[in-house]
Amino acid sequence: MSPLAQPSPTRPAETPRRHSKVWIPALAILLVALVVAAIAFDPFGWNKPAAGGSPSAARSATSTARTGSGATTQPTPTATLPAGVTQCSPKVGVGTKNTSCQLAANVAADIPDDPGDQFTVDAYSPVTGKTYTLTCTSGQYYRCVKEKNNIEVYVIK
Repeated sequence: MSPLAQPSPTRPAETPRRHSKVWIPALAILLVALVVAAIAFDPFGWNKPAAGGSPSAARSATSTARTGSGATTQPTPTATLPAGVTQCSPKVGVGTKNTSCQLAANVAADIPDDPGDQFTVDAYSPVTGKTYTLTCTSGQYYRCVKEKNNIEVYVIK
């Protein structure tokens, strides 16, 4: 044998390298980031109440009053949706099963800044593909209806 073919007595034979397991913590961090993003941004709409949800879903909106000294007092209730109304968002609800939350959101978006005591709103329903003209009254909240189609929308001011 030639001297080049013999292993060096001072250098041990190379052992196969183990694959680094760095990808496991990286995968765990990525998974946690995705879960946090899903909770924070709710891209699938999981936190929205289902249409026809229970009347107990109609909760009052609250605001926190501050005193001049900067101290926070107890939350003070503001307007609430009437009993029996299915809440679609904190300020919008539907009064009948024929009314979708999508239509209710469009009604709320179309209410003018200073509508007066009685007014009408034209709103599109993505569920039916139709535009409806609703008659609205103003009180503690806006109530918009189209009785012929059994549509009833409530919007807290």
